[in-house]
Amino acid sequence: MTQPRFRILHERVYVTDLYGRHAIVRSDHRRPETRRLYRHFYFAFCHYVPLKSVLTLIMQTTDPAAKINLAPACVKLCDAIHSHRHTLTMKKNELNQIVIISLALCCANVATLARAQSETYPSRPIRLIVPFSPGSSTNDILGRGIAQRLTGALGQQVVVDNRPGAGGTLGSEIVAKAPPDGYTLLVAIAGPLTVAPSVYKQIGYDATRDFAPVARVAVIPYLMVVSNNVPATNVKELIALAKSKPGGINFASSGVGGSPHLCGELFNTTAGLDMVHVPYKGAGVATTDVLSGQIQMFCTGVTALNALVKAGRMRPIGMATLKRSALMPEIPTISEQGLKGFEVTSWTGIVAPAKTPRAIVQKLYDAVAKIAATDDMKNFVQQQGAELALLGPDAFAADIKNDIVKWARVVKAAKITPE
Repeated sequence: MTQPRFRILHERVYVTDLYGRHAIVRSDHRRPETRRLYRHFYFAFCHYVPLKSVLTLIMQTTDPAAKINLAPACVKLCDAIHSHRHTLTMKKNELNQIVIISLALCCANVATLARAQSETYPSRPIRLIVPFSPGSSTNDILGRGIAQRLTGALGQQVVVDNRPGAGGTLGSEIVAKAPPDGYTLLVAIAGPLTVAPSVYKQIGYDATRDFAPVARVAVIPYLMVVSNNVPATNVKELIALAKSKPGGINFASSGVGGSPHLCGELFNTTAGLDMVHVPYKGAGVATTDVLSGQIQMFCTGVTALNALVKAGRMRPIGMATLKRSALMPEIPTISEQGLKGFEVTSWTGIVAPAKTPRAIVQKLYDAVAKIAATDDMKNFVQQQGAELALLGPDAFAADIKNDIVKWARVVKAAKITPE
């Protein structure tokens, strides 16, 4: 069973009743100005408008003239549905009235409808899309942990839906094009939202216009390391070594355009170096070649390198964060060693489709903030090698914009193109 609906397209009003039966209401004229009116109405909403909601708004309006003028058209329209007729001809003025008044009433009451929707939200399960394969990254694990805890905070099941592909842009595009009702959310990751717009010509969405940021939840600090056969123990020595051998020092990444790649390129740009990028198909293979000495430098999430550094199998150069990481506080940051402001992290957050009602976004943020304050969530995030770094909707939106600008400069300077 579906909600009764109608839509305007060119010269016809398409009506669907509760049982999916259709009626087509035709105009008795073909004037160009009326066709423009219908097209305007259709594109203004881009979706069916629930007939039940429109009729409710009509009954609530305080304008008696509007009710009287619209009454004949409404009677004919409802009669067509209930009598199961598939075609009904209306007079020009009647059809114009139902279009114009319904549009006016919908626009005037859109805030009221959004408020009513947010008050009952969520009333059904929420789909949380992770744009990577299950278990393939810390971001997936964090997303599942967030979903599990949001289920309890919101009182509705939050179901994880993995949609991998195209470096995370496929799943991100699905959410960008989803209805803005709060029931389809995205585990937002830095790469697809802040790097991909500069690397790929077409990604199916605009990272700043097509999403409503809810919350940044955690950041994964990055650590720069070198192979044990590299004669450098800190940033100053590594820079000096690289400058003495232009093109003679290489650095690994888990793929073109990823955060490890950008970390190396940012180091090149900031320090004025000419280190050579060697892309791998995954961090595991890259780590192996750093351990063997085939690759001199690697910059990636501290989770993957923590045990190896503590075992003395590779040498830490510096944390790519603005302040020392609680996970490895003994390692100084690259910024404090001379490259001021050097920062590379991979963050994880939650975003909704653009135009999601602000009240729903706020309700989601409040739920995230509530679980982020618990010891359970703090311990869970730390176990994944990440750090809680909560940002609200506005601060998160600003952070995304700043990252897009930052990585666009790096991508342009390094002339990074898709593989």
